[in-house]
Amino acid sequence: MRAHELVYGVFFNPAATFRYVGEEKPLRQVFAIWLAALGFGAVVSFSLFRGNVVSGLPPDWSVLADRVANFSLVYGVGYVVVSLLIWFVSAAVYSLASEVLYQRGNGRGLLAALALANLPSTLGPAFRLLGRVFVWESLVILLTLGICLWTVGLQVVALREALKVSTSQAIMLWAFPMVITGLLLVIMIVLLGVAAGGF
Repeated sequence: MRAHELVYGVFFNPAATFRYVGEEKPLRQVFAIWLAALGFGAVVSFSLFRGNVVSGLPPDWSVLADRVANFSLVYGVGYVVVSLLIWFVSAAVYSLASEVLYQRGNGRGLLAALALANLPSTLGPAFRLLGRVFVWESLVILLTLGICLWTVGLQVVALREALKVSTSQAIMLWAFPMVITGLLLVIMIVLLGVAAGGF
C-alpha cells in the first residue's frame, strides 16, 4: 500500500489496513505519515497557544506579546516530541503485555499500527480552532469526545489485527496498562495513608 492508501484505509477500512501493516511492517511510510499528522497538529496547536498568549496580555504590552508568542514555537516542537515519545512507549508497553498475556509478539507491526490508529487524534486541535473561530463550543466538545472514542476503537482494532488476537483479548490488552497503573496508584495511596497514620 502507498501512503495515501494507508491513510484512506485507516478511516474507511481499518481492519484490513491494520492487518496489512501488522504483516508488512511499513515503518518508514507510517513514520512519515505520523510525522506529517503531528506536524499539522503542532501548527494548529501553535496557532491556538499564540492566540491565548496574545489575547491574555494588555494592549500596551504589544512588544512583550510578540516575544512571548514567538516562544510558543517551543510548545509546537514539544507537542511533536511528546507525541512521538508516547507512541514509542505505548507500543513497547503493549508489546510486552501481549507477550506476557498471550505469548504473542509483533513489535514493529504494533508500532506501525498504533501510529495509524492515532491519526484521528491529530484532528483535535483543528476542531478547537474551528470552535474558537465560529464559536461552536458545544459542537467542539462533542467532536472531541467522538474523536477520543474513535481513536480508542481504532487502537483496539490495531491491537487485534497486529497481534492476531480476538476482539475481547484486544480490549483486555488495551485496558491492561491502565488497570495496572490504577492498582499501583491505589497501593501507593494506601501505603501513604498507613504511613501517615503511623506518625
